[in-house]
Amino acid sequence: MNWDEQVALVTGASSGIGLEMARQLADAGAQVFASARREQRLAQLAAEFPAGRITPLVADLAEAGAGARLVKQVLDAAGRLDLLVNNAGYGELVKADEQTTEAVARQMQVNFMAVIEATLAAIPTMKSQGGGRILNVASIVGHMGLPGIAAYVASKHALQGWSEASGYDLREHGIAVTCLCPGGTATEFDDHPSFDRHDGVSSFTQPAATVARAGLRGAWKRKPLVIPGLRNRFFLWAHDRLPWLYRRIMYREARRIAPRD
Repeated sequence: MNWDEQVALVTGASSGIGLEMARQLADAGAQVFASARREQRLAQLAAEFPAGRITPLVADLAEAGAGARLVKQVLDAAGRLDLLVNNAGYGELVKADEQTTEAVARQMQVNFMAVIEATLAAIPTMKSQGGGRILNVASIVGHMGLPGIAAYVASKHALQGWSEASGYDLREHGIAVTCLCPGGTATEFDDHPSFDRHDGVSSFTQPAATVARAGLRGAWKRKPLVIPGLRNRFFLWAHDRLPWLYRRIMYREARRIAPRD
């Protein structure tokens, strides 16, 4: 992959997959705009590289319109955008019958609507410059349901569907849309306080750097879908081919998710 002189915007770049993508792109010669809420984390990331290689952009994608504003900042500074990485997202371990509409709406804003905002803001420039790449970081749960994280699952289903459909629409303009759907990844995802009630989140995780590399490679090759890890691909196969067994396991898991005294 030769990202030399390419301009990239990476959201959720203060930790996990987004952090590793920003690093890998910068190592490969890209001019990276790294966005997140945590300014100090972004400053530390930028300090790892020569001045100007990574530009921090502090933003909270829970605010409506923040995705579009980020793209505008990049275009004002660099004049173009070659790679848009929509990575920012979060989940909460809250059963469906314990949810509030406000909490679900917030997850949909960060995990899905901010992607739409950024994408629609980037498309005109990508069209005018002859093309570009959009990498949306969804999840394996964009293809299946898991108990306890219904709002997160819904947001990733929406993102997977948007990615595939928009990819058909944008191909004629030279814009490739790639959807990265990892399984368990060593990130700060389960640091949210809601996960303290759960004894057994997935024990199988891939390193964030490995997932980031797979996603960037897929975007470079203009692949529509990337599912890193043989185990994750097998899990998806089992969901599709052995639904009775999958549901039996998930019903059992749903009973296990409960507040601890």
